[in-house]
Amino acid sequence: MFSVDELITINVYVGTSAQTVPYVVYDEANGSFDTGNMAEIGSTGIYTQDFTPDAAGYWTFACSVVALGFRYGAMYPVEVGDIDQLLNDWEDGGRLDLILDGRAPAGEYDTELDANMSTRAPSGEYDTEMAYITAAVALASVLGALDDAAAQDGDATDKTVQSLVKGLHDVLWDADGIAAFPEPAAPANGVSFAEVLHAIYDDTDILQSEWADGGRLDNLIDALAPASEYDTQLDANMSTRAPASEYDTEMGYLTELVATEAKQDTMDTNVDSVLEDTAAMQPRLANFVNKTTFWSAIDDVVTADASAVDTPLPDIVVPDLGTLVRAYLVFTCAKIVDTSGSPNAVNVAQNIRIKTDAGAWGADDIAAIAVPDNALYTAADETRPGVCWIGSIELSSEVATMNDTYEVRWEDMDVDGASLTLYDVQVGLIVEWY
Repeated sequence: MFSVDELITINVYVGTSAQTVPYVVYDEANGSFDTGNMAEIGSTGIYTQDFTPDAAGYWTFACSVVALGFRYGAMYPVEVGDIDQLLNDWEDGGRLDLILDGRAPAGEYDTELDANMSTRAPSGEYDTEMAYITAAVALASVLGALDDAAAQDGDATDKTVQSLVKGLHDVLWDADGIAAFPEPAAPANGVSFAEVLHAIYDDTDILQSEWADGGRLDNLIDALAPASEYDTQLDANMSTRAPASEYDTEMGYLTELVATEAKQDTMDTNVDSVLEDTAAMQPRLANFVNKTTFWSAIDDVVTADASAVDTPLPDIVVPDLGTLVRAYLVFTCAKIVDTSGSPNAVNVAQNIRIKTDAGAWGADDIAAIAVPDNALYTAADETRPGVCWIGSIELSSEVATMNDTYEVRWEDMDVDGASLTLYDVQVGLIVEWY
């Protein structure tokens, strides 16, 4: 959950460096708030952008790289925090404090109510008003006084609202912090936020120690010669044994290496930001499912004869864009020509099958498109338009991962007569992924 005027930073991993990644930010009323291109962090393939919401509601961030088939979107809930208003109402002179200050001491209640209230109202009304007063006194004891000590007890036993509010203030803003920080624990039911935060710190602190003075990476950088020695030695020696262009290139490398230590603070901040952002995003990832079709090359001619032959079709390459959810095979051809002299079609039901390039036919392949008997019917010595088949068989049991090459073949391809020729044959995979 974010607050109004709080800076929100988004980092996305596209996987490819030097890309133009356009983005758009929609405000709480779904109006365009900001647009532009995200900035790449070094040459990591990670792109970053931030924005500051100016109103409460649900804000949306979206970006894409059309050439890579990459799309990303996320929604950020923004609300106006009210803890400060509650603290102001309890401060000396605040609204709730003035209400409590106006209450008479218990002794005055007893004297005045005994002497006056019972004489000017029936006993039923007196009992009712006394019940209200008793409830108000009980409420005051629960809410507490301004000088109540801060409490951070996990079970909050016998603590007032005021003491717990002060304890929350100490945890979030005051220098006192958390009185007793708990041991680290993985996220689970019954595990507090402080325990998870401690676990994240333990997992990432090694990065800081490696960069700190005396750490391994710091020692590597310290072993480099000072800049003044580089200037002297390179001026005296390198320019005499290498062309000026090589000298400039090597100086660029050395300058960048020396500057690496200064960049570690930015790297540490980005790592913390990525951890924080992805922790909130993970439960929502299943809602952002992309659908992309990856096509093979085109095989100009595929000929079917009157005998069953396993016929290879073009391979399909699926890049590494995320986690695969579902996949379906597509088969297309531009036209079909019969040269058999008789009406021609597929002879008995057959299958188009698929496997990874690392698998073996007959062991690791599965049926992707069921081709019925008499499919591709073509009149004798005629030409007919091609087909576009989309298989109904879901293939994630075999097409299980992105970043792989998949081989396709028509198993026991057989037609009624020789020959039936398919032109401009192409296959593709419709992939749903996030």
